[in-house]
Amino acid sequence: HDTERYYRQFERAVKQDPRKRFEKEEISDWLLKQKDRTSIFKDLVEKGKIPLRIAHNDPKISNILFKKGTDQVLAIIDWDTISRQLPILIEWGDMCRSVCSCFKQDEKGLIKIDFELDFFKSLAGNYLKTIKGLLNQTEKEYLFYAVEHVTFELSLRYYTDYLNGDLVFNIKDPKDNYYRALERFALYKSIKERKKEIKEIIQEILNRNGD
Repeated sequence: HDTERYYRQFERAVKQDPRKRFEKEEISDWLLKQKDRTSIFKDLVEKGKIPLRIAHNDPKISNILFKKGTDQVLAIIDWDTISRQLPILIEWGDMCRSVCSCFKQDEKGLIKIDFELDFFKSLAGNYLKTIKGLLNQTEKEYLFYAVEHVTFELSLRYYTDYLNGDLVFNIKDPKDNYYRALERFALYKSIKERKKEIKEIIQEILNRNGD
């Protein structure tokens, strides 16, 4: 999750445009305006405002083992990503992005991607009640931003790989990574639209006593 490095790769891909795929459009215009945000967590760590923490770093739903036919969690798997090289906000943000993204059909029959608040409320209620006692005030203040940031970062990586000719992520169709970038961009916009509700859910959980 070296966002600064990913952004340099994006800038180089835009400048060189090796596959002649770059176009001026909503997603490219958006990404070109995001440079100032890329160092935010690195800066917070360097200033001593947030620590690096030991974490799994990839707690997506496919890395959770459930008891067959139930919602009972048996174990977290795929521990090769465990490290103490990132703020726990990155794990939190990536988990929320992965678990709470939901594909829906709108009134015109088109498929769109949304950030599902019911999923988020359940996820946050269980995760944050476990770790909130460990978090410092700055970490708590950046819980919403982390969800937004990790979603931006993944869109950036997919779009960069598309421009470079799909060298990192596996594809079946030449535009797979382009569409993946668009989906994460749509998810980012959904998160922004739900900022007030997401922050209220987070604050309500942090304010609970006795969890």
